[in-house]
Amino acid sequence: VFFSPDDDGADAVTSTPDSWVWIGDNSINTALDNGVDVTFETNAEGTRDGDIVVRSDADIVKSSGADSTLTFRAHDDIEINGSISSSGSGKLSVVLTADFDGSGGDSNITINAAINLNGGEFDATAPNDFTIASAGVINANGGDVTIDQDGTFSSADANSISTHTSGDIEINQNVGGSIQNALDAINNGGSGESKINLGNGIFAQSTNINKAVTIEGEGRNSTTITPGASSNGFTIDGTIDGTVEIAKLTVDGGSAGVRVNDTADVNELIVDKAVFKNNGLHGVAVFGDSVGS
Repeated sequence: VFFSPDDDGADAVTSTPDSWVWIGDNSINTALDNGVDVTFETNAEGTRDGDIVVRSDADIVKSSGADSTLTFRAHDDIEINGSISSSGSGKLSVVLTADFDGSGGDSNITINAAINLNGGEFDATAPNDFTIASAGVINANGGDVTIDQDGTFSSADANSISTHTSGDIEINQNVGGSIQNALDAINNGGSGESKINLGNGIFAQSTNINKAVTIEGEGRNSTTITPGASSNGFTIDGTIDGTVEIAKLTVDGGSAGVRVNDTADVNELIVDKAVFKNNGLHGVAVFGDSVGS
């Protein structure tokens, strides 16, 4: 399915399984403005891959009406190249599911444009990778953001995922992806939780933490951080108005498992169900008066 601007003459149409379906953006915008939930779904019929693509010159805009949800359920990949936004009083939620029918493909979700929601939810699920490219941002404006992929998460820029007030941000990261990259992408300006879920396996990396976040593995016998002898598993620094929690993982073979620098000012540090072994200096090292509790 291709979503295009209506000046291309596109509208909601039917076609044979071997051709593209072109849908004009005004068709979607009108429905969303009327408070109607809109769902598009592709299947495995024909020779096409079953992708859903929003073209770069198509803008999906909800400008009025009650709350509504835009759902893309693709047999294969989802690619957002045109903006999706809500500018009216109603909230717009966006749900993206790649390989919704469980066909077993390496289906990806790629965000190449701005998604700005008016307090709605953003929920994405993919069996492979989730990528935010350099032009991509997700701003829920107080809503929750949940990204659940079985492959890796990556963002070209820092602060690409935003919310505020009570909105939560939750991202999965798996072996092959960067914990630091996922953390840097989070920009939560409110009181909601920010969380990174780590999958099974060995993450050969270290992470610098400068914001309130929970980093949680799948279990201390399942998720292992190996930062190397000269690096810490996690280094906490800067002013953090909130809680940093490290849970359900093992840090093996670093300098320190968790180090809180004396230049840090963090309200609270929680270490829960974590194992630190073969680290050269400390399991958890707190320097100065850097942690409130």
